[in-house]
Amino acid sequence: MTTRRAVIAAAMPLVLYGLINPYAALSQVVPMSAPDSVPNWLRAPSLWVTNAARVSGRFVRDLVLVRFIQDATQVQRQNAIDLVSGTVVGGVPFEGMEGVYYVQVPPDSTNERVFSAIAALQSLGQVEDALPDLISSDEFGYLRPNDGAGMQRADWRLNPDSAFGQPRRRRGP
Repeated sequence: MTTRRAVIAAAMPLVLYGLINPYAALSQVVPMSAPDSVPNWLRAPSLWVTNAARVSGRFVRDLVLVRFIQDATQVQRQNAIDLVSGTVVGGVPFEGMEGVYYVQVPPDSTNERVFSAIAALQSLGQVEDALPDLISSDEFGYLRPNDGAGMQRADWRLNPDSAFGQPRRRRGP
């Protein structure tokens, strides 16, 4: 009969060399594609970090945005999220390409865990990109209707086929 102490002793070298994640048994199953929801609580100003040493802008505390390569398997995705002890809390799917997973990492008062997780994820072959969830300081910064040649009011228009939501059917021929 194997004792608990023997199991821990056998697993310790695997944990130390990063071959297994001791928190993996506590994690959830990572979906094969990015979820189609972003929880509202992620936009609470109380979660915003405003003066971190590594980023001059604001970002959401303890959250990493992750995009996998197109042919990453579910096991590879699971291993990546487990490596950073993360939990998938939402995502944004994109048509025809990999979506973005919103991954919450364990809390850290120094905000360094987000950047450690980003570095660890970016070192993996199955991860296309990993970055903090940056928050724009100018919510109307995209509206620049009179900025010179080619950037006048008449040059700006909204194409409903390219906006978020359901495409509209065109009327007429």
